Amino acid sequence: MNSKSSPPALHWHSEFGMPLLALLAALQSFNSPALLCGTARRCAACAASAVSFVNPLDIDGFVEPGGWGTVSEHEGAPLPLLCFLPGMDGSLSTAFMQYPELGTCFELQCMQHAGGLDSRASFDELVASAAEHVASASAERKVLLVGESFGASLAIAVAHRLQEEHHRANLLGLVLVNPATSYERSALATIGPACARLTGVLYPLYPLSLLLLAQLVLTPRTQAPPMLSMLLSQKIPSILCSPHREAFLGRVALSAFLGRRGAGLSIGEVLKIDVFKPEDLDFRLRAWLQPGAAHANALLETLRVPTMAIVGDVDRLLPSADEANRLAAAVGPAMWRGIVVVPGAGHASTLGNRLNLLDEIRHGFAQDGILLRSKDETPNLPMGDMSEGIWRGMLDRPFPPLNPDEYTRWNNGDLARDLRSRLGR
Repeated sequence: MNSKSSPPALHWHSEFGMPLLALLAALQSFNSPALLCGTARRCAACAASAVSFVNPLDIDGFVEPGGWGTVSEHEGAPLPLLCFLPGMDGSLSTAFMQYPELGTCFELQCMQHAGGLDSRASFDELVASAAEHVASASAERKVLLVGESFGASLAIAVAHRLQEEHHRANLLGLVLVNPATSYERSALATIGPACARLTGVLYPLYPLSLLLLAQLVLTPRTQAPPMLSMLLSQKIPSILCSPHREAFLGRVALSAFLGRRGAGLSIGEVLKIDVFKPEDLDFRLRAWLQPGAAHANALLETLRVPTMAIVGDVDRLLPSADEANRLAAAVGPAMWRGIVVVPGAGHASTLGNRLNLLDEIRHGFAQDGILLRSKDETPNLPMGDMSEGIWRGMLDRPFPPLNPDEYTRWNNGDLARDLRSRLGR
């Protein structure tokens, strides 16, 4: 860790000043299911499958005292799995701020599409492939499914298949984030197909149409001030408030968003972002979003898995808050575990700094007896702002920002090796 104190203004470094967290917050806004896509790395062992699953923390080499990289069991048993099913873009970057905290209690399994943007798997093939993986993984482990946007429709279908074919297969529950089961009633259903038709001589208009879609995703009122405070090295999100986690986010910024490659920057291959071509957007709207929503909605009344929803209250891409209430009625009180509304969050920023997803999981499924490591056993993070205003989830920095050249010392570098050595790992 850098022992030098931060200057009163920007903490400029060799790359581009500040501890990079502000850049992450800004770029996260553009990870829309209609705009961008994280390119999938194809798993050799799953080459014939429509999807594969990876743990971003493992790929990054992330390690922190009391968290991922130092704890693999709870009460003598392996940590439960958290399977994250992303939006139709396949991007794993929308939730990356949550990964270190989730990794204190779960082993992450994040879904990727075989072939990335070139995938032309059907919705049924996605369901079958994902369900097969979860069923296999849950043979000896408990599993929590978290689906975001299109991933929520997919998660409902996967959970229902496991329920019918594998007697729930150790499935702990289902978390639906801004669920795209509302697709037919959404702005995306109108604007998305129009954008996808901008081909041939109309293609020069396609990039401009993406700016229109961006207006449905961005929430500058609640994102710009925290971003500026991070640029000035004044504040930091509470869920990132440790040098280990700041270094993780710095690595994401350098490798995934700025394209840097090298030792310690493997996470960039998993979280990097590419832009949809019109034909990719057209296929996923027609073959995934529309039939996926219809299929998932038809299963709701027979779903027997504890389910909760997390929605941004300024989601303009999908009517997520209204949809959560509809889902609650359709699933019924026996299986419904509540709705978490994230104030000031848009479609792609709901899983950002304004939410502690692990805390909401603890609270939502408390009645189901999910056994997770207690908060006393995990890294102690300071409490952030709990208001509904612009500073929600933020706090004044309690430590100086790291230099970019220190980022890779906190995963596969000297500090990580020393930590693992002291812990006998």
